[in-house]
Amino acid sequence: MPPGPFLNSSGWSMDGLISRGSRFLKIPRISVSDKNLEVTIHTHESLGVPLVIEGMHEHRAWPTTIFNTQWLCENAQQHIQVRDVHNRCDLDVSFAEFMDHLESTEPYASVDGQLFEIARWYAKDMECPGEWKKWLETVSPVSHWLRPHGPADIMQNLPEGTRVETLMCYLGPGDTFTPFHKDLCASFGHNLMCYAKNGASAFWFMTETSDAWTMAMYLQSLGYELDLEEHAMSVKELAAAPCRIYITEQKAGDLVLVPPRSCHQVVNHGGLTMKMSWSRMTTNCAKIALHHELPIYRRVCRAETYRVKSTIHHTLRRNTALLEDLARTKGGSVGQCALQSPDYGAFRKQLANDVQASLELFLEIIRDEYHPDAEVLGRVVNDFNHNTYDTGGYPGFICDFCGSDIFVSSFWCKDCSLPAENSCGVSDGMHICPGCYAEGRSCRCGRLMDPVLCWPLRILYADYNRAVRALESIGVDKFRVIGDQLSQVLYFRPVATKVISLVHSTRITDNGVMGLFEAAIQKWRMEIS
Repeated sequence: MPPGPFLNSSGWSMDGLISRGSRFLKIPRISVSDKNLEVTIHTHESLGVPLVIEGMHEHRAWPTTIFNTQWLCENAQQHIQVRDVHNRCDLDVSFAEFMDHLESTEPYASVDGQLFEIARWYAKDMECPGEWKKWLETVSPVSHWLRPHGPADIMQNLPEGTRVETLMCYLGPGDTFTPFHKDLCASFGHNLMCYAKNGASAFWFMTETSDAWTMAMYLQSLGYELDLEEHAMSVKELAAAPCRIYITEQKAGDLVLVPPRSCHQVVNHGGLTMKMSWSRMTTNCAKIALHHELPIYRRVCRAETYRVKSTIHHTLRRNTALLEDLARTKGGSVGQCALQSPDYGAFRKQLANDVQASLELFLEIIRDEYHPDAEVLGRVVNDFNHNTYDTGGYPGFICDFCGSDIFVSSFWCKDCSLPAENSCGVSDGMHICPGCYAEGRSCRCGRLMDPVLCWPLRILYADYNRAVRALESIGVDKFRVIGDQLSQVLYFRPVATKVISLVHSTRITDNGVMGLFEAAIQKWRMEIS
């Protein structure tokens, strides 16, 4: 990555920064002990405005014994990856080597704009120690519904072994930074400063959720792409931004809450700071990601990482099972969940709303994955085991062109393959997602790729219908069941060794609009004709 503008935070202060931009605002703050904390958090989440929860370090559960450099030296992972912020290159070093480098690093890297050092290392996306994770998930003052894989995080619904670990650590001296960016897949971001040496801090520059597009266009006018995280903005550039920029100075014990799609940049200030950060996704986050973020990722070829479609699928399955139990009895397996809400009726209504929200998104996914010839298309995993699917999840494929998660359908070339370290390990060959194929992206060899399914599409129909019937059992008659006739093929014509249906008994879309995979196959048909 080419070097960007050099950042120097020497002399920064909150009042000084706020005075430098007419659209600069202070990020609101609230104490972790404030009785209105929960209401305030929900308000800021609904508005898409950042918030800082302060005073975590004053709580009796604050673990001073593990939040320090000496403990990390003895217990952190032995080898880490660091980024040199001067040339934006990543290096593999030992943790001891990193700490030695910090000892010789000045709090600020430049004086009067002149650079006097060759390297300044920032340990970002470092594996979080198990003790830190246990504290966060058990006795920390962080609200349980803000915690990673907690009750308000639908990423917990992915099967064990397929969940994405979002909990990371960040260690760096002053003038190390994270360029302007958004958190992945419209997720909520959470960043807690665990330790600050000699009064060190970090300055945050953030936008509201609603200004994501405005900031993306502004960065493009400067010659940069927001979703490639390639530019660290100067205070002057931030002051010229066409929207409000929220600023805070994060100190030890401050938890910064980042709204979905909030564009933000973090600049460390002074001595060493240590932070832990994680993401959390709700059904609404998944909806935003599906409609707005994933199409951008495909355009700029950015890895999706969070498996949004799979998360929606497993969230629907989990909530459907809970709803089925509710329809049978007030007890059953939902007992613990129901205990979280003293009002059984309110819990039932919320669960029904959750299923409906997931079901609407899942129908969109089915439409994009659907093709009337699904049963006769090739399949990557021919010995697919439905029991394995139920318990361990299905195989994960990634588009070898754009990096997006391939849920069910894709185009496959058996003659092209990636190096072993880049392969998903499930099947040889190259996989291209339907979106890329429809836009003309393909493999290198020029051979016609084959439309294939990762596993049987009928499983989607079954899970969708199960949710529809669960809603009907409690009186919600909003969705119609997908009939078995969707997978019936009434007439075939062999073309270039492929079976193509010309007449379908019904369509999954009422308005006649094709889904993404079906549109991509139309393009494929023209290529083979």
